[in-house]
Formats: sequence, structure tokens, C-alpha cells
Amino acid sequence: MVEGHRLGGYTYTAYKSAKSETTEPNDVVVLTGIARRADAVAALERAEVLADAVALTRDWVNTPPRDCTPPLLAEFSSRQRTRTSPRDAARPR
Repeated sequence: MVEGHRLGGYTYTAYKSAKSETTEPNDVVVLTGIARRADAVAALERAEVLADAVALTRDWVNTPPRDCTPPLLAEFSSRQRTRTSPRDAARPR
């Protein structure tokens, strides 16, 4: 649910002249008995990391080749790799 919500609000705005006030989806509150359990919190964090990684990948794919050259893409990806890997964060513990 978290991934769908976050990715549903994705828009590529790098070349838009007038940006909207907000590109973030509104908050969603889900009332459930498991909300505070450690496994539910961990699943939420993994979903957020995965959604962020997908949005970043979409930005790279949507950037025209004249602006996102192979050396620049390599620099972006190596910078992101030093952070927590989405693949590692998405693995169940």
C-alpha cells in the first residue's frame, strides 16, 4: 500500500516551467492493530526505501540523454550506492 501511494504521486517535473505547490501525495492514515509491531514498521521502512529508489530510477530514465550522459549517470549511481542499497533494505530480516 505504501509503495503504491508514494509511486502514484510521482511526477517528473525537471523541465516544467511552473512547478505545482506540492508533488507529494497527501497523508494516508491506516488504522490497524499491527501498526506498532516491529515487523510492520520494518515493512513500512522497506516500502519507503523501495519507492524512493523507483522514483529516482524514473527520474534517470526520464532525463534526456543530452542531460544525463553516461559519465553523469555513473556518478549519480555511485553516489546512491554509498547509501543503503534498496535491495538490502527490501530484504526481510
